Amino acid sequence: MRVRSVVAGIGAAGDDREQLALAARERARPVHDRQVQPHRRIEHARRQAHQPHDLVDAAGARDGRRVTVGERSTRFGRIDRADPGHGRRDPSVLYSKSAFEIGCSEECWQGAVTTRIRCDTRRNGNAASAPRAPSSNADFGYRTLGYCPVRTLLLLLALLVPCPRPYAQDETLDFQRAAALRSKADYASAAAAFDAWLERYPQSARVPEVLVQCGITHLEAARARQMLNRNPPDALEHASRALAQLQRVLSGFEHSPHAARAQYVISNVHLSLGDLHAALDAAEQGLGKYGKDAKYAPKALLRRAELRHHLLEPELALADYRRWKAENPRPATDSEAGKVELSLEYLPRLGRLAPPLEVVAVQGAPPRLEELRSKVVALLFFDVECQSCPKELPFLRELERRYGARGLVFIALANRMKGAPAAAVAEYAKKHALSWPVALDAGQTFRAYAAELSPNLVLVDRNGFARWHEHPSQLADWTVERLLEEPAVRAETGPAK
Repeated sequence: MRVRSVVAGIGAAGDDREQLALAARERARPVHDRQVQPHRRIEHARRQAHQPHDLVDAAGARDGRRVTVGERSTRFGRIDRADPGHGRRDPSVLYSKSAFEIGCSEECWQGAVTTRIRCDTRRNGNAASAPRAPSSNADFGYRTLGYCPVRTLLLLLALLVPCPRPYAQDETLDFQRAAALRSKADYASAAAAFDAWLERYPQSARVPEVLVQCGITHLEAARARQMLNRNPPDALEHASRALAQLQRVLSGFEHSPHAARAQYVISNVHLSLGDLHAALDAAEQGLGKYGKDAKYAPKALLRRAELRHHLLEPELALADYRRWKAENPRPATDSEAGKVELSLEYLPRLGRLAPPLEVVAVQGAPPRLEELRSKVVALLFFDVECQSCPKELPFLRELERRYGARGLVFIALANRMKGAPAAAVAEYAKKHALSWPVALDAGQTFRAYAAELSPNLVLVDRNGFARWHEHPSQLADWTVERLLEEPAVRAETGPAK
């Protein structure tokens, strides 16, 4: 409607040159004496039209005209006593300050006041010389905008500029709702919310970011559903969904700032599924494609080192840890630095004959590694005051149930350095129903294995060589099965390859 008014006003202007001249005269007047601003005229007229004033009597004016505005005169029609001319203004100026100039047609605003303009020329009777009042709102539209072509152009541009996306605010709110669910550890609901976000806003610039968040949340949902570090069907479904969303980032947004993170999380998903080789390939691809990424290139290097350790390649893992330490003198987190320092301490001990067990038997016969050749021995290092150690026992019992018949045996070793007496260790074994041989360190075994922190798990192969050392929860089925598949050979030849 506003555009039609402007166009109509421009068309009507060509036939009314007197109005153009009137406008030019108005602009030539002093600033302090000009009419009120256009956007204030209607309201000003509405107030002032009801205020009676003396009729303008310009009998002493140059042309002898008198301007009468209906039954009442407005403030615009009064003689301005402060004016030096004292009523000697041009009648057209007086007229220009009447209802015509404030934007009213013959019928004033909303019919509140009927203002009829009568130009009475008593002396020379030249009624035709009086300017005409506008006959339509189109004239008023032209006069309002015609003063400033720049203003008209800006108005047209404002009408043509596209409005912001109407769903931008909803997009942000939906993302925040999904993130809030994730912060509450409701991973399944959060993952569903992120999936719904992607379906609702497929053209959003935040799609790569949300794809990564969605993949991470599905991975967290899969881990939350794991039972004894194994994946039931619903966990596998979440992991599969995570891979699908993360692959979308690499295929459609390869150069996005979020691509390096997506590649890193893909490696984590494969590790959670127990596919060590696929996880290693993803980590190496991350180092190859995004090796310059300041945040996720170091993480990918750490992930590759861990995977090489799980794949029983301690030399390659040790090289990656040393490289990481050299390239990151100021690590991003203390946990990463601590992880690297521990790995650099115990990895050099792998691939060598396991140190003898200098322990005092608490439950069962004193364990001797020499007597357990041809078996894969799992040494559990624990502390009776350790809060997290009991949480790992169900998983270890499940490993014994699944692999015990194939030659996997367990020995539990308590840390004497914590001051635990043998009686406390025996009570601990009874409380947690440990069926394995339990012994108390005599003083040097924990140090020899670099296992001062609890819990720790060390795997000794059939030939008596220490092959794997990590937190029990990190043990993958592939590692156990690989050690069980290796044949027993003479100790002098080293671990089986």
